[in-house]
Parts: sequence; structure tokens; C-alpha cells
Amino acid sequence: MLTTNKVKTPRSFRIIGPQRQIDERETPHPKVDRGEFGTRLRDWRKNRVGSDPFRRLFGGGGEGDPNNTLNKIMRDAPEGKVNPNQIPVDDPAAMAEQIKGVAKYLGADVVGICHLDQLYVYSHRARGNAAMGEKPGDPVNMPHRYAICLGFASDYYRYMSNNSKISDTEYQFGNNHAIVPTFMLASYIREMGYPATAHHHGRSAVNPIPLAINAGLGELGRHGMLIHEKYGSRLHLTVVTTDLPLAVDEPVDIGVEEFCKYCKKCARTCPSHSIPFGEKEVLNGVEKDLVNIETCYKY
Repeated sequence: MLTTNKVKTPRSFRIIGPQRQIDERETPHPKVDRGEFGTRLRDWRKNRVGSDPFRRLFGGGGEGDPNNTLNKIMRDAPEGKVNPNQIPVDDPAAMAEQIKGVAKYLGADVVGICHLDQLYVYSHRARGNAAMGEKPGDPVNMPHRYAICLGFASDYYRYMSNNSKISDTEYQFGNNHAIVPTFMLASYIREMGYPATAHHHGRSAVNPIPLAINAGLGELGRHGMLIHEKYGSRLHLTVVTTDLPLAVDEPVDIGVEEFCKYCKKCARTCPSHSIPFGEKEVLNGVEKDLVNIETCYKY
């Protein structure tokens, strides 16, 4: 049984060496789009939607109109202006509770707050945004102090149908479902007079998993995803970065480190054999279980 204890540093991975910021162009989706995992996968991703109008709601290529796809609309939407009449914040802890309440009212299932570690902000963009004057390859400037991490739970039974079109659609629906609350939370903070940026499936300049771990939403599992004490790995993660003064949460120990050491069910059942059975390895100064991203995506 998993039990929750607050800790000063995460235990499901260890930082043992120098780290560098990751260029978003190094992440899997841009690599697939460039054909670095093979032309077959690139062409499938580009044309996978085909003639199915329901699948075209979620984008990803094919013959659909981008204006019928929420994540593409939100990817290109401009960021609103910050209200010049700033609301004073005398109690960051009370404001943090208010923000969590608003986030849950808007639809988030879990919320945590941490300092924005610049190591988890991408160094350069993979995608542009004409409305914001951003181009692919531009350096990312995200000097905000805090990261509000939101988790949106997918339906357990539809996820249990994996690997199927039911679970695939549930995954895509969950990504889209998280966009609007994240956008609205960032807008709310800007209306309070503080800068805020929404990072979601439509567009993101941060890596949400390490931020969510620092914000106490769970721990890193053997399969490379966040494990939450209630929702397991079926949380869709988004982030709002901001300078609104907020009290931060601590990472948690829910027993994932010990559990994953012996369970290994994800490694046994992974159809592409991408999840390791063995010991942790070091990548970019972090000791963790390393999933084979290329074989995962090709599957």
C-alpha cells in the first residue's frame, strides 16, 4: 500500500551530475516529424487521421481543417495582456490555496505548486506561434518564479482497454480536456495583474513531469511517467508558470521507489519491450530508469 510522506528532495530519481536545459527540438514528437525515427513513422504521424472525422477533432495531420482542432487553435492563440491594476498579495499561502481552489473549480483533479526550475524549461522552441511572434528554433525566455502543476485524470475503465482505439481516444480527449482550464487559470492570474503562461497539449515550453514531482503530485515510475497515489499514471499534466506570489509544496514519497524495484509489471507487459528491467542509468546528470523512446514511438 502506498503511503504519503513529504520529503525535501524526490526519491524516485537522483540528480548526481550537472544538467543542461533540453532543446524542445530534441524531444520525441519533433524527432518523429523530422523522420529521425524512420520515414514510416513520420508518414504515419502526418497522415494517421485519414478520413475519420472523429479522429480529426484531435489533430495530428491528415485532411482535417486545423480550425476544427482545439489543440491547434490554442497552439496559435495569442497570450492575453497583464492587467495593470495589480492585486496585492500579503499571504502567499492563502493565495496558493485560492489558486488551487480555482484550478479545481475549472476542472483539475489535483494541483501542486513549486519553484520554476529553469532546467525544466526548454532552451529553444520546436514550434512557432505567429500571434506571439515566435518562430521554431527561437530561444525560450520564461523567467517566471513559480510553476502551478495541474493533473487531469482520465477514465480508469477506458484506460484499461489499452491497447485499443478506445484508450487512444481517451488519451487524446484527456489532452484536449486539460487545455481550456489551464488557459483559463493563466488568464485569471493575468487579470489579477501578474504575468502567467499556460503550458498544455496545444503548446508548452516546459517539461511537466519533473515540475509535477517537485510540486508533490507524485513520483517517477519505472515506465518514465508520474505515479500519483490515487490516479496512478492516468493524469494528464499541464503547467501555468507565473510570478504571482505563492507558497510552494514539497515533493512526496509514496513508496514508488521500492514498489517499482520489485513489481516490474510495466516492463513485462510493454508490447514494444521499451521499459527496462535492470538498474537505473544516468542521463543528463539524472539517475533514473531509462525508457527506450525510439522503440516505444515506433510501436
